[in-house]
Amino acid sequence: MNSKHSRSAALSCRNYATGRHPSFLSNLEQARLDAEEEYWSVVRHVMATVRSDSPADAARALERWLLAQKWSKVLGALPDDAAHSLPLLTYAGHIGFRLAPPYTTSRVLVIFDPLQLHRLEPALLHHCLLAQQQAANSSAHPRDALALALRELCSLPWPPGPAAEPSPEEAGRYMQGRYEAFQCRSPYLRTEENNLDLGPTVP
Repeated sequence: MNSKHSRSAALSCRNYATGRHPSFLSNLEQARLDAEEEYWSVVRHVMATVRSDSPADAARALERWLLAQKWSKVLGALPDDAAHSLPLLTYAGHIGFRLAPPYTTSRVLVIFDPLQLHRLEPALLHHCLLAQQQAANSSAHPRDALALALRELCSLPWPPGPAAEPSPEEAGRYMQGRYEAFQCRSPYLRTEENNLDLGPTVP
């Protein structure tokens, strides 16, 4: 797959400040488009090392590669005010969402690929709208409501159940469709104000 987009050799990193709906969803969409500019190059690189047609093997190989990237250096480059926000990052063709109390029980970095966010977008929009409506009609303090939500989530089994694995043919058709959609859209152009200074290039 030859990309119409020019790619720089260095991995990019961008910090999107997140806020309440709708700015949160708007920033999430920008991050998805930004990450996709590198995502397909990453996929080609990692898939060249996979020796089977199994989607599960491909996913595990991509996970290993992704976790080997220097995410700690990226998180260390966040500005001081990010400690009290929900930083949304693009790096290595993926989106990182750093969570800390009170939004979760401990500090955690959640990493999505842009295709995951594309699939989740309708559900995220629905639940953000629902949460906004419920918050407007509730007398509970947002922090108390958040604590109750976390307690309920922690009581649920994870993962919720076995996921159906697509066949190699189904996975191939889906990936090809998303790649063609990427090829047909205009390149996403980054703006300078959100770039993080990582110092020397992260290898």
